[in-house]
Amino acid sequence: MLKGKKVTTNWFARERVAAYGALVGTERYQRHGKLITGAGVSASIDAGLFLASLLGGETLARTIQLGIEYYPAPPFGSGTPDAQPQAAKDLIRHVEQHGTQRLAARVIPF
Repeated sequence: MLKGKKVTTNWFARERVAAYGALVGTERYQRHGKLITGAGVSASIDAGLFLASLLGGETLARTIQLGIEYYPAPPFGSGTPDAQPQAAKDLIRHVEQHGTQRLAARVIPF
């Protein structure tokens, strides 16, 4: 399904998604034909609003955005994942890879 398609995904999953033959970019959301993908949680809200505009028009999408009070203003304005310190990215990767096992064992992952 992803082979040869332009997609985006959460930054730490880019390599895994590319292994399926996808052309992974760094956009917050990406449309390739009927396929719409989002990168991360808030970026997927962006993708959902984009899809709502395609299905029901911009007025509907704006109404949904108002209804969920979505007007992002992150407290730290950190920018894109690629611009973050390597130590922060390494910690996220570690938690993503080992956190589920530790939670299952009732061990706090931090």
